Amino acid sequence: MCEVDPCSESFVFKGFFPDWDDEFSTHWLELDPFAAAMAKIEADKKASIEAKMGKKEEVKFDAAGSKTYDLEVLKRSFPEGVDPTKKEQYLSDEVFSQVFKMDKTAFNALKEWKRKDMKKQAGLF
Repeated sequence: MCEVDPCSESFVFKGFFPDWDDEFSTHWLELDPFAAAMAKIEADKKASIEAKMGKKEEVKFDAAGSKTYDLEVLKRSFPEGVDPTKKEQYLSDEVFSQVFKMDKTAFNALKEWKRKDMKKQAGLF
């Protein structure tokens, strides 16, 4: 089977079609409107992701335990530098023991689901 590139049909080929219109055949090269719209959406999405990746600021948290905060402060807000996924680590050792009835080492040794449940009960999730 011989393939013919669009808009470069030979005169022999065109001879089989008396009403052949060279100008109309160029429409076959145009992208389907749906495919064109999808290509534009993909390009916009890629550009948006690249823009966000370039502008993304790296958030730096204080080392857990470097600063301590009151339990009530951690319950109602996110002080600057506090990792929101580890709010309990910013409690003083005494307060931590009162709230969780264990020290931080024992707490960190628990399974993740158990730590989450305990943080929810303490209002730190």
